[in-house]
Amino acid sequence: MSRSTETVSSGASAFLTRWWLWLLVVLAALELVAPFVAQSYGVDGHYHLTWIPQFGDLLRRGALVPRWSPEAYFGFGGATFYFYPPLAYYLTTALRFVTSASDAHTLYQASALLATIASGAAAYHLLGRKPFVTAHATASMRLQRLVGAAIYALAPFRVAEVYSR
Repeated sequence: MSRSTETVSSGASAFLTRWWLWLLVVLAALELVAPFVAQSYGVDGHYHLTWIPQFGDLLRRGALVPRWSPEAYFGFGGATFYFYPPLAYYLTTALRFVTSASDAHTLYQASALLATIASGAAAYHLLGRKPFVTAHATASMRLQRLVGAAIYALAPFRVAEVYSR
């Protein structure tokens, strides 16, 4: 292989790598914006939209670890927060307090966005730990960590949505 052929081949490879990277960035941005423009709540999202304000009300009444949702199931109540992890509800209550937003849909989508960003950051950090990489990380290794973190944070939700519909 001649020198000029190697240059063309590496240039084409770099162009293809950049093209895939930009495609991934655009897809990730669309995925992060999609919940705010679509009315998709997932399989049990409509329950969460009713439980978000109830959880905040229970916290205001002094229940630091709410377990029972008194207004669930047509006022009969239910042990909702035993089955659903309350971290998301604490997050939505904190967002409600900080932003004074009261719409459950907005709080639901904002907490999902924050959780997605946090899971991507955690995956990026985990992929940088030993034994995954050596002490001297190159730019291509950082790019691989970024792509891996984006796939980890964004792909499972779409797979679940496709197979639950």
